[in-house]
Amino acid sequence: MTPEEEAFLSPGSATTEIPAPEESARSEVAPPAKPVISPIQKAAEGGLVSLNIRIEPPIMAALLRASMERKIQRLEPYTQRDIVSEALAVWLKTNSYA
Repeated sequence: MTPEEEAFLSPGSATTEIPAPEESARSEVAPPAKPVISPIQKAAEGGLVSLNIRIEPPIMAALLRASMERKIQRLEPYTQRDIVSEALAVWLKTNSYA
């Protein structure tokens, strides 16, 4: 058994000194932390952000129907995301928020 193992198993015995890390290990630099970007900053840069909401079932059914019908007719916008985004943008502009 090594002296370190004996010291660990013997209560009240003197602790052994832990050797210092090698010089090469000390010279390693941790990579810089990834900056945290808020949804507002991401939106200002033109990226997309996630939004989770709860809506009434009839509204969801109507959105799904509109999306599918527009896709079949090849009309833009046809994705649920694009339809909601366009409708929300109009509402925000009409109510002086955008």
